[in-house]
Amino acid sequence: MRFKKSILAMVLSCLTILNVFTIPVMAAEELPDNVVVSDEVTITFEGTGRLQQMYENGDLDERIQDMKAEFEASDNKGTVARGPAAPVSYVGVIQVRSTQGGYEDIPRNQYTTLVDHGGAEMYVVTQKNGEGRDYATYCGTQVKAIDYASLDFNNDRIVDGWLYLWDLSGMNASGQFKYQATSYNSPWNTMSTWINIK
Repeated sequence: MRFKKSILAMVLSCLTILNVFTIPVMAAEELPDNVVVSDEVTITFEGTGRLQQMYENGDLDERIQDMKAEFEASDNKGTVARGPAAPVSYVGVIQVRSTQGGYEDIPRNQYTTLVDHGGAEMYVVTQKNGEGRDYATYCGTQVKAIDYASLDFNNDRIVDGWLYLWDLSGMNASGQFKYQATSYNSPWNTMSTWINIK
């Protein structure tokens, strides 16, 4: 019996060394419907599915690439598994959408929409690089994120950033949207941004 086990162990060792056994890798078509891998960025959509629909329509491609570039330029890319969560290194408003105004991309350092927004539905898309607690208001009233997506910019299975969809439907057609995020751990910094919606 021992002899058979020894031979089996040797055969398995040889096969392993010769790389006969392979670890199965999940093919793109095997990914869940809410996971997309594109340009070395893994995006996991959760919530209502609206962000995923925006992505599939091509409305967020450029902004996700901008987020990846910001991540690569930051000091947070060295985060390791089981280490502390990366602090918040950037927040921004990237898009305003409404029934009346359609969708408007918001470039960095633009603090007022160029399009008049309003109508039955109105949403704001924000981005955050790092991990932290999120809070948003519109005209001084707290609003809820109804959809979110995690972003892994280097496919190391560690979340590097987030997209959030905030619902302003039924509120004033114009006012100020404010978004802030506070890091979960050191340095416990708070970053914020805003957009004046016409």
